[in-house]
Amino acid sequence: MNDKTETTAIEKAKPRAAATTHKRALQDQWKQMQAILPPNLDAGRFIAVAMLAIQRNEKLRDCSPTSFALAVMQSAALGLEVGTESYLVPYGKQVQCQPGYQGLAKLALQSGNVTDIWMDVIREGDDFEIVRGTNPDIRHTRRAPLGAEILHAYCCSRSTSGHVSFTVLDKDQLEKRRAKSMAKNSGPWSEWYEEMCMAKAVKAHAKLLPKSAMMNAAVALHDATEMGRTIPITALVGGGDND
Repeated sequence: MNDKTETTAIEKAKPRAAATTHKRALQDQWKQMQAILPPNLDAGRFIAVAMLAIQRNEKLRDCSPTSFALAVMQSAALGLEVGTESYLVPYGKQVQCQPGYQGLAKLALQSGNVTDIWMDVIREGDDFEIVRGTNPDIRHTRRAPLGAEILHAYCCSRSTSGHVSFTVLDKDQLEKRRAKSMAKNSGPWSEWYEEMCMAKAVKAHAKLLPKSAMMNAAVALHDATEMGRTIPITALVGGGDND
């Protein structure tokens, strides 16, 4: 094998070696993961889904296997599946778990305080109206193409009593929240801007909902990830503090 061929072989082996190391770090937490996962989530499948994140985002391979395992465990503690309900966000050599809008909505429903929750973004060209006063309402008709600029994001919920409430964030409010993020120009804000806008709307709307320990924990984790901070597993398993 000549030098060039050997170098190529080594480079190709690096991703596989990294993936093996990260998977081993997860397997070391197998028993704890089985203990904290909800009954409807299988630990083996959960790990397999989490490992797909490394294939989709090569930056995760360069992160600490320990931080990768911790981020996956954080998602497991909340019962959120990686890649759809939560995201693994690399910050240098560390991985952070960030609940997405689907995960936040799921926890709101599981709280038993709401029977329905939905969210969307308003793009330039959509028909959109906010009605305040004694009978508040929002009216949204999609007309804009998917690539049009996002002007608002909103979240609505229906309580167990049938009451409907909503929260709307405009462009300035969304960008203000983005500006506070350590990854405002990368990661979820860069790759999944629409999803992050909806997540911010759900998070803002959570203030109007009855208190839920798991929802509070997910919101705290979402905020911590934006700031590049880590929340211990014990705080999530315990449900987090009210925010």
